[in-house]
Amino acid sequence: FPVTILLSLYLFLRRLFSPLVSLVTWLASRSMLMFVQMGLVMTTDAPAALFWLWAIIAAYVFLKTSKPGFLLLVALACGLGVLAKYILVMLFFSLLSYFLLELRTRAVLLSHWGALCLLIFALSVSPILVWNAQHNWVNLSHNAGHVVKATVPSINFRFLPELILGQAGLVGPLLFGLILWAVVRGYKIFRDRNINSSVRSLAGLFLFSTAPLIIFVFFVSFSKRIYPNWPLPGFIGGLLSLALVLEQPPGFTVARRKLLVCSIGLSALISLLCHLPLLGFTLGLP
Repeated sequence: FPVTILLSLYLFLRRLFSPLVSLVTWLASRSMLMFVQMGLVMTTDAPAALFWLWAIIAAYVFLKTSKPGFLLLVALACGLGVLAKYILVMLFFSLLSYFLLELRTRAVLLSHWGALCLLIFALSVSPILVWNAQHNWVNLSHNAGHVVKATVPSINFRFLPELILGQAGLVGPLLFGLILWAVVRGYKIFRDRNINSSVRSLAGLFLFSTAPLIIFVFFVSFSKRIYPNWPLPGFIGGLLSLALVLEQPPGFTVARRKLLVCSIGLSALISLLCHLPLLGFTLGLP
């Protein structure tokens, strides 16, 4: 899964952006601890991230060509991704919302193709629904417990700093800030009618594949602890947003290059330090 993710991400970046921006963005993803660990630890994050990326790629081609077949591939990618992690449900409906906003794709989505898209998604997630129905919905209840309290929820901000610091550690402090900056800039590009429509479409696609998850974990953290890996798939859209912003005026300036080099270097250093025990350096720890 990790090799497929990295290869798919790089090829997608090269299709959209210049060689230098593509390489730097790919290196940024390679330096992040949250992506490095996928190559060493078997978790549900790796397949979830892969199908998240493939859904974005299919959505891009659908936006570019308006061919219904790629809408069905979006549904299939999201549906198969749900088998790994339920958070792909959010991506599916977020992308559908974006397709409704785009004039080129709205008509396709509101036709029989839209109904077929929903059917494919439902069939893809049906194994989970059937199994849960046979076992008193135990898995759905377990996952719901991560988000909703059994008692009346109360606002508690003590989990928010933990969420932010956890992401800064897994992504890298500087890179985390740059990605959040890129998501905000992507929103401004998406809203600016003076910018080329194809650029705005890309900005909207990456925004809708990132912002809903960020907003979701942000508000859930007011009452529950957010595990650091939960927002992981959203950083795929965040990295794509970063590449898009770097391509816009004033371009990939010298100052931006230096900042990216420092950000990637710091993230790579964090990843290396966290894996020193695997190299035989325990730093005095058991």
